[in-house]
Order: sequence, then structure tokens, then C-alpha cells
Amino acid sequence: MSKLLEAMQALDTGDRKYITPKKSKLFENVVNVKSTIYDYDKQSINVAKVYRVAATFGTQVMITDTELLSNPHALEYAADNAKRAVAEAVFGEFRPIIIQIYNALYDYDVEQARKLLSELEIQMFNVR
Repeated sequence: MSKLLEAMQALDTGDRKYITPKKSKLFENVVNVKSTIYDYDKQSINVAKVYRVAATFGTQVMITDTELLSNPHALEYAADNAKRAVAEAVFGEFRPIIIQIYNALYDYDVEQARKLLSELEIQMFNVR
């Protein structure tokens, strides 16, 4: 499992949404649907918990005023390095297999490249 998938969490937002039963598009112009007010206690089967799935990656950059005076681009440079660090945290683990794929293609070993691409997909997207 990738670092990105490991970092993802499913968090209960505390929100509840009523799921409105919908008619098939086939019957859209044939059936008149009436709007009604639903009692959530009686219709709890149609109330769903809302979950948010997210991952947080980040780093912190600090630039002193002295650095900014001596180099007006210091903040921009530090921010770019921070972005590279976050990208490396997310994608860096795949660099070795990408290089192996590149080498297999360079050697015209299509079967090995296919095998490695399958491994890469499993590493990137296998949730368990």
C-alpha cells in the first residue's frame, strides 16, 4: 500500500444527509413525484452518515527577515523546495520501480516492462 493510501483516513463529519429515493430516468416524464417532508426518526433507513476521506501531507518553511533582505527570492525558493519534499513523500516511493520500467523499455524487454507496470499499479492503488 502506498504512503498516500496509508495516510488517508475516513472521518465521520457528524453530518447526516437524507437520501431522496429517485425514480428511474425512464419514468421521469411519466410519473409525477410529489415533494413531502420526511421525519428523520421514522425514515432513518434513508439517512446516511457523511464521511470525509482525506490525507494530509505537508511541511513547514521558515524564512527570516534577514534572509529575505539578502535574497528577495528566498521565500519562493523555500516554497519550491517544500513542494518537492511533499511530492517526494507522496511519489518518491515509486521512483525505483519507474526506473526499472524505464530500463526494461530501454532494453526492449516489453514483457518485463508489463510485469513491472502491473507491480506499480498494485503498489499505487492496492488499498489493502
